[in-house]
Formats: sequence, structure tokens, C-alpha cells
Amino acid sequence: MVNPQLPESDSPERRPTAGTSATDSVEPMVEPPVEHPPSPERLDGVTALITGANTGIGLETAGVLAKRGARVSGAVRNVEKGAHARDAIAQRSGNASVEMRHLDLADLRTVVELVESLDGVPLDLLINNAGLIVGRRTETVQGFETTFGVN
Repeated sequence: MVNPQLPESDSPERRPTAGTSATDSVEPMVEPPVEHPPSPERLDGVTALITGANTGIGLETAGVLAKRGARVSGAVRNVEKGAHARDAIAQRSGNASVEMRHLDLADLRTVVELVESLDGVPLDLLINNAGLIVGRRTETVQGFETTFGVN
């Protein structure tokens, strides 16, 4: 649909193609189809840390990155569930470079412990996936309101 307040050549739906001017004939803009997954690139040599990697979007993201060759570290609150997720990701992706580390975002001491456990290994990707909403007022170990402190 052409905006009646704009000249036809300035309409967002119709723009000049390469090598033409606004007065030449134009073709409608067409978005290229989205590939799934969005990029076929391999991620060999890339180190990724994903919070909340044992369920939901975090688990799926960890699986895709591992399948593409990344070294994946999941940061999880429940270490037992993390171990099951690690095994599932490694099996589905065929990538043994998957690990889970303890992280409870309601306790900043575990953030420090996680960083120290990386032993200076640089991260190429940090995916902050974990989060929550608490229906009643609670506080983190350090006294922050939980929704604010965790997210």
C-alpha cells in the first residue's frame, strides 16, 4: 500500500533498484527467506557460556551451538539437572565439549566462583538466558529484591 502523503518513489514499499533513479521503474522490496538455523557457520574454537542451559530456550540454544562445534558451558542452578542436560546435549550434538557449571544468580558469590572456575579462558559468546519473576517479595542472599537481583 502506498502512503498518500509520500510521492510514490519515496514509499517504503517501492524503492529504486540498483542502477535506477527514483523516476525510473521500481520493483517492490522483497525480504529474503530466513534460513533455519539462521547461519550454517561452524563454531569450532568458539567458547560459549549460557545461563539456564538445562531447560527451555537455554537447553535448545546450547544444543544448536554444540551441534555447530562450539565448546559450550552451561551455567545452571541445579547441578543434577545440569548433568542430565549435558549428557543429552552431547549425545544429540555429537559434541563432547559440553559442560555444566553451578550458578545461582540469587547469590553473587556463585557468580564469582563461576568466573574463577573458568581459569582465564576467554568467552566468545555469553548468552544471558536465565531469569525469573517472583510473585511475592523475596530477597537474594545479598539483600536485593529477587526479580531485580537475578535478572
